[in-house]
Amino acid sequence: MLKKMYKTLVLILLLQATSFAQTISISEQINNDSELNNISIGFYAVEAKTGKVLIDINSDKNLKPASNLKLLTTIAALKVLGEYTRFETKIMYSGYFDDDDILAGDLYIIGGGDPTIASKYFKKNKNRFITELKVALKKAHIKTVEGNLIIVDTLFKGQATPTTWVWGDIGNYYGAGVSSFAIFDNQYKIYFNTKVKLNDTVKVLKIEPKTDINLINEVTATKTRRDRSNIYGSELSNKRIITGELPINKDSFIVKGSILNPENVLANYIKFELEKDSSLQIKGKTIIQKKMDKAEKLNLLAVYKSPTVKEIIDKTNLYSINLYAEMLLRHIDLKLEGKGTNSSATRKLKNYWTQQGLNDNNMKFYDGSGLSSYNLISTKQLVKVLQIAYADSIFFNSFKSSLPISGKSGTLKRMFKNTNLVGKIYAKSGSMSGVRAYSGFIFTQDETNPTIFSIIFNNYTIKSNVVKAKIQQLILSLSKK
Repeated sequence: MLKKMYKTLVLILLLQATSFAQTISISEQINNDSELNNISIGFYAVEAKTGKVLIDINSDKNLKPASNLKLLTTIAALKVLGEYTRFETKIMYSGYFDDDDILAGDLYIIGGGDPTIASKYFKKNKNRFITELKVALKKAHIKTVEGNLIIVDTLFKGQATPTTWVWGDIGNYYGAGVSSFAIFDNQYKIYFNTKVKLNDTVKVLKIEPKTDINLINEVTATKTRRDRSNIYGSELSNKRIITGELPINKDSFIVKGSILNPENVLANYIKFELEKDSSLQIKGKTIIQKKMDKAEKLNLLAVYKSPTVKEIIDKTNLYSINLYAEMLLRHIDLKLEGKGTNSSATRKLKNYWTQQGLNDNNMKFYDGSGLSSYNLISTKQLVKVLQIAYADSIFFNSFKSSLPISGKSGTLKRMFKNTNLVGKIYAKSGSMSGVRAYSGFIFTQDETNPTIFSIIFNNYTIKSNVVKAKIQQLILSLSKK
């Protein structure tokens, strides 16, 4: 009996020693790399089934997660909202119909927080909203609306963008704010002609879709090979200043910005599309309504439904769409009886994960997408989030399919090429100035027992592509354990 116990003890010690040696191997890669000396690094990994720790480097250190925060938002959205939930935009009317197919009243579009109307990420649905609107009007025999087009934007409260988002982000496409409606992903395009003299100001050809911004163009044409421009502006003003450089000698170069008032753009879109159909017209003006008049008697004409929450989350994680993450966060807040503001929503998100067993002291949230540089979480906490997701097999399969795949899709498409990890890693990436993060699953020898990992680099000053390559090598080393 004692001999058997001794052998077992020796085996355990050998396994621990092997694990320690492997840990040192990865640690040495970091410690011996002079370019990493001044970088804040967290790296944590466990076996999914056993919870056995495979690597632990500063796993309790709070770091900026960038878009890895989307993991917490999207998992919570699947759990709280339900994967088959759809957001509803209601098409309603007031007044009555006369005998000449005229609506003697107003047409109402009531926002339900759908982030996907005319979205480029749902190509099959791109024109579905306007098609269903036309069908609803024709089915009701409405050819003319004598009254107004009233866009009701009352779902979310407070500022459209979090207060901790920086000035240099908000005006750009990835800094789009939330609203009861999102249209064209709340993005507009500026078309530039850069066929000017070197260092001269480029020409603005057009802006699509039509917006109410006042654009000041200070962009010059240089020998740069990529877009080095930046749009500045806030939600409190329609003034936008674009500065920086674009490649010279281009007939048409597109730069994307964030739409200031998506409800106005939606109204313009509706009117333009209806006017293209000679049998439909709205005679009145456009009114943006921030409060519903409860005394107003409205009749339901149609309900436009978004793609499912699951479908929206698939796009959110695959393409790292900040707008989708922020609108999902606000929906979580409303579902949990919050106020519909960003501050209320981030509190609800933190409370949700605290209730799931995460350490309250190792996370701080200021948005749902990770764009805020004030967000903090540890790699151990991120792994815990993924362990919770993995523990529910039915839920996990649904969630797993939303993640980019190494060498194949999304933000991991160009990573791990020409390695044995192509198609083996399902993970969310995250990047912003001085931040690079990856958290997810490695499926190697035992498909039923993947490695769950999180690695974050903060405060680096070397080139991002160098950091990316170093992280890739560390993950490769981890996969050999």
